[in-house]
Amino acid sequence: NCNTRTPGTFQPGTERYIFRGNINLAAIPAACCQVRLSINSCCRNAAITTITNPGSISFFSMLTIDRCLNPVGNSSPRFALPPDVLLKPGLDMLVNNGVFDDEGDSISINLGPALSNGNPVPYASPYSATAPFSYLGVPGQSPPLLAPSGIQVFPLSGDVRFRPQGAFVSNLV
Repeated sequence: NCNTRTPGTFQPGTERYIFRGNINLAAIPAACCQVRLSINSCCRNAAITTITNPGSISFFSMLTIDRCLNPVGNSSPRFALPPDVLLKPGLDMLVNNGVFDDEGDSISINLGPALSNGNPVPYASPYSATAPFSYLGVPGQSPPLLAPSGIQVFPLSGDVRFRPQGAFVSNLV
């Protein structure tokens, strides 16, 4: 926690990094509609069990600003609930972090790969971006698997449904 706050007593825990500030895009030509901002930070938690050599792989995150699509007053989606989840193996889970947009823009969700330097990370077999952790039926996807097997992602509602199996530490992107 870099001495920025008092560590909690609950184990395991999560770390959250928040950037707040202003970014001046005035030096970028007005004809350049899409601006990408990214961060690449070494290294991931070595306890991650679904990625090959996680302690040597950097964390990468990126956002794209489209200045021509809606140049005034557009904001990023927000979460009503923190996007960190602790799971109980063997129980059916329904995860929905209540993503919303202040302007009422439509939002959909899907699974994506964890990234390092802008490239997908190497997942440990049998895991992948679409099978990111151990669940009933892994590495099968839905469809064709039916609940409670597989991992079902409902893009419009934001629901993600699965039954976790065993102990693991993973990224869900």
